[in-house]
Amino acid sequence: MNAMRLMPVLVVLLALVSGCGFQLRGETPLPSSLRTIHIDTVNPSGLLSREVAAALERQGVVLSPRVEGVAVLKIIADSVVQEPVSISPTARVQEFALRRRAEIEVLGAGGEVLLERTAIELSREFIFDETQALGAQSEAALLARELDRDLTREVLRRIAGIR
Repeated sequence: MNAMRLMPVLVVLLALVSGCGFQLRGETPLPSSLRTIHIDTVNPSGLLSREVAAALERQGVVLSPRVEGVAVLKIIADSVVQEPVSISPTARVQEFALRRRAEIEVLGAGGEVLLERTAIELSREFIFDETQALGAQSEAALLARELDRDLTREVLRRIAGIR
């Protein structure tokens, strides 16, 4: 009997959820003018350059050597900094911040600026326990990989915002 009373409520809830417009986030669509692009970077073998190149190729963008008439994604700065946030009474670092920063600029095929020089900064903090030094190093490496993925997604979002 209770199940019969609950059924209309479930049907209404399902209708509300399905009608709210929720959908999984897919790849960010890029402007058609950027279907062929050259990546000009300060660190061609750097992780950000490789991640952005791979993400662009997954979206069907053709990566081109530098030639006239091709759009250019400039990665002007790319840095990772680990700095102490808090110090214990015994003068040991208790907390670190991992900061990831990049500066990008996008030029159109004719050399016009499509996206002005933009800085993107991300950071994560983690606690360092000297008794668990190996675990702390693993955590720092995991956070660094997450920051790289997040930074790549943010670069793609900025490029997708070009109209």
